[in-house]
Amino acid sequence: MGWIGPDHDGIPVQLCRIGNSDIPGIIRQITKDTFVRAAVSQNVETFRMLREISDEKSEVVTSASMIMDLAGLGRRHFWGMKGFLAMMSTCEPNFPERLGKIFLVRAPWIFPALYKVVRPILNEGTANKIQILGKSKEKYMKVLLRHMPESTIPSYLGGTGDDTLCPEGGMVPDDAMERLLEEEKQSKTD
Repeated sequence: MGWIGPDHDGIPVQLCRIGNSDIPGIIRQITKDTFVRAAVSQNVETFRMLREISDEKSEVVTSASMIMDLAGLGRRHFWGMKGFLAMMSTCEPNFPERLGKIFLVRAPWIFPALYKVVRPILNEGTANKIQILGKSKEKYMKVLLRHMPESTIPSYLGGTGDDTLCPEGGMVPDDAMERLLEEEKQSKTD
């Protein structure tokens, strides 16, 4: 996930490239509990940022919009559903106003089956914020541009924004944590 630029109201927009993520691999490496704690920490940090924006604007800002790029979503994502649902079950009731509009773009054929699993844990307020915009660049860009400038939308989605602000994602190697710990150990000895 990454912050990619402001919407038309000057509130940052977050991009989540969930289709390219490897939630099962992340959970395998750091555990489900650590995955949930990381999501809580990210939400706390988002609220800190929104408080700063509220102070700057002299108005209360409690939520930020998100584009969820679902391209790449596949069967492997079912293996991460327990972790994803645990994260949602924790974040949904504790950070209900964190999400503004949620734009789902480039959803593949498997999306309806995955959404059927997630939808029951969403409260109605959150579910009503979700706009499923599909794969058509012309259609999703039309909607996105009503909410944010073209410069916020990454160029790979059809805007003119910076593609590097949100990592593309990918599969987590089986030895990822071992490598990170070894690198950390090595950097302390240098």
